[in-house]
Amino acid sequence: HLPPPSGAAKILVMDATEVREPCRYSTWLKASAKSPWDLNTMQQRLVCMGHKDGVIKLRHHPSAPLLISASADHSVRVWDERTGECVQLMRGHQDLVADIFFNADSTKVVSASDDKTSLVFKLNI
Repeated sequence: HLPPPSGAAKILVMDATEVREPCRYSTWLKASAKSPWDLNTMQQRLVCMGHKDGVIKLRHHPSAPLLISASADHSVRVWDERTGECVQLMRGHQDLVADIFFNADSTKVVSASDDKTSLVFKLNI
């Protein structure tokens, strides 16, 4: 095992089914940023700044160049994977967001939180 990048505070182990191309993303995430790494070169590919607490889950949109993240800061964010820009912020939970999914046609995001609620958000793409 390689050591996590300097400053890494959270560890995320992703299933291969959660991303379109698993080798493009890292298993290490900073508390305040999503940091996908190219595991072939061990070079950081992208940093997405915005979450105020740890990232719990990261998923790749099945047909658009987007990532969605669930966070302990009670929010879900949508990121442009080409630029790292947050293109949508989804709020409404009162506790950490434990999981996120796309609906069948990938136009909505369903989130599940430790506040014992699930919310459905329209994806603005």
